[in-house]
Amino acid sequence: MSNFIIDSREPATHKEKFGSHKEDGWKFDIQTLPVGDYYLLGKENITIERKTPGDMLNSVVSKRFYDQVSGLAESRKDGNYPLLLIEGNLTKEMAIRNWHPFAVYGILTSVLTDFKIPVFQTPNLEHTFIFLTSLWKQNYSEEKKEFSLRSPASREMTYEEKAIYLLEGIQGIGPKTAKKLLSEFETPYNIFTKLDKVEVINKRIADEIRRVITTEVREK
Repeated sequence: MSNFIIDSREPATHKEKFGSHKEDGWKFDIQTLPVGDYYLLGKENITIERKTPGDMLNSVVSKRFYDQVSGLAESRKDGNYPLLLIEGNLTKEMAIRNWHPFAVYGILTSVLTDFKIPVFQTPNLEHTFIFLTSLWKQNYSEEKKEFSLRSPASREMTYEEKAIYLLEGIQGIGPKTAKKLLSEFETPYNIFTKLDKVEVINKRIADEIRRVITTEVREK
């Protein structure tokens, strides 16, 4: 069964680009889609309407744009996740046609707020290919992606900074409290093992630390 379908009316360049892609699990097909230009099947079924800036502005003038967006939104009833993709230089197209940015971004804002459809933009076919194959890969893969709860450090931290960073991971402890604790007890180990003697933090935070360092963590 195909898991990446492109509409038969899409340009030959796009059909060739996606049709030549080789990757484990990639099952490509060309069909006439009732809604959208790309259809991705996986953890979510994603319907994508791709428009060039010129096509988008033409469809606004001809009153077709909101009908197409409405059809995209309606695809939710079939369990699909809709997405609008603008491929090309929208700023340049606005300038050529003398469209005011407020008008164009107002239209796109309406797509996002009124129809609850995410809007993405890519500069060209190559970036559309990268975006959609990345979306397909994440949507198709059964592997759960893990995200860090905190941003990685931009440089190697000192041991004092690492200790402060560790302590700030406890809810209720900020940088000032962390420094006070280290000033009194010197190491996180001393803090964790002498909680009954710690006066810088209240009982609620001390209890939270006990729970964090003693609760068995099991992956669900």
